[in-house]
Amino acid sequence: MLGDFSERVKMLNPTFISINSETTEFSNYFEEAMKACLYGLSNAALIICFAVIEDLLKDRLCQKDVSYVYELKDPENPQGVKQVSYDRLIMSALNEEIIDRSEKNELFRIKKLRNDSIHRLETVTDSQVYDAIIETKKIVEKLLRKT
Repeated sequence: MLGDFSERVKMLNPTFISINSETTEFSNYFEEAMKACLYGLSNAALIICFAVIEDLLKDRLCQKDVSYVYELKDPENPQGVKQVSYDRLIMSALNEEIIDRSEKNELFRIKKLRNDSIHRLETVTDSQVYDAIIETKKIVEKLLRKT
């Protein structure tokens, strides 16, 4: 266990957040994801990464049109709404030029990694989790700079 921990410590590079942390909670989430990765809690780190991305995409898309994020549960009986699929969120963000094609691919990769790890109980490597955290950081920083 200590050997795994020391390998993760060596893998983690000092990483700085280039956005104003006073205006966003992202730095707190980023720190928690890094801690989860450090302590070998891969699923927790992936859940945090995808939750941050999902929340930010929903916010950006709702600013453009709420129908990108929510749809009627039953068009015949409009008494409730449901969230659209994650795939649709990502594709809408691409179509609205909130993200570019490479970021879309990265988001689908992170989503798949999270789903495989959580729903299929597949093993993910420490480096895969670390890469997902760093890619999440890059995308979130870009999106927060655009506001």
